[in-house]
Amino acid sequence: MSIGENSPVHLPPFTTEVLYIKSGTNVDWSHDYYKIKDIHSKGRMGEGVKVAVLDTGVDLSHDSFKTAIAEGRLKAVDARSGYNSPSDLNGHGSWCVSRFISDGNQVLGFAPKVTLTSYKVLNDNGSGSLNNVLSGIDKAIEEGHHIISTSLGWSGNISSFNRMVEKVKSKNIIWVSAAGNDGTSEDIDYPALYEYVMSIGSHDKNGNRSAFSDYGKELDYYSSGQEVLGAYTKNREAYLQGTSMATPSFGALLSLIYFDVLNKYGAVNRGTINKLVRCR
Repeated sequence: MSIGENSPVHLPPFTTEVLYIKSGTNVDWSHDYYKIKDIHSKGRMGEGVKVAVLDTGVDLSHDSFKTAIAEGRLKAVDARSGYNSPSDLNGHGSWCVSRFISDGNQVLGFAPKVTLTSYKVLNDNGSGSLNNVLSGIDKAIEEGHHIISTSLGWSGNISSFNRMVEKVKSKNIIWVSAAGNDGTSEDIDYPALYEYVMSIGSHDKNGNRSAFSDYGKELDYYSSGQEVLGAYTKNREAYLQGTSMATPSFGALLSLIYFDVLNKYGAVNRGTINKLVRCR
């Protein structure tokens, strides 16, 4: 089958465990697992790092985003051709954004001081075209983002995406993407399978690979993606699980050390990230 720029893109299937409304700050196991409170206490909250999340948009009315919006650090863009409605009616995009930037009124993000742009490239059913994803990445490059996070996928190598990956690489932008949720070896989804893109799998609260997470020699990193809490639509929160959740989790963790890596090694890439992580 021929694969072109109008081929379909989809969200890797994910599970909604619990959906609820609750007052106060809610945190899940992954905050303790990564010692997020200790990292924040040292003043590392992602300040100055520019992040692009390409997904189903973001619900800007959610209470978790009030501080970021008030401080001008969160905006939403519809990157789809012929559309101008960046709001999220699906929930997936809002969850991914909250993993970075939620201010803690309801859900605490890992890197709540980043500057983030949500690019809506998928519709509210969680599907879209490669052209829209290309458009979102182009916009993210133009606006000088340091990290691109894509919790979406497709099968097959596409020449236009090879060119886009090279463009991202030439700008030294970190690109993290979901490995996929088939639970099988050597079955990483694109764009995570491109050599430059960092493929992210999911682990559970004990640090073990989640049963649903794809894995194998092409898998770069694991992060928290099983029964983890984030913002959802209609001012709700949800426990979700999938490599879709692990991807912004890893991207947000990387945001906390981005400038440490840059200052120590002069560049942020797979090699320098590994060096800093090992020495800690």
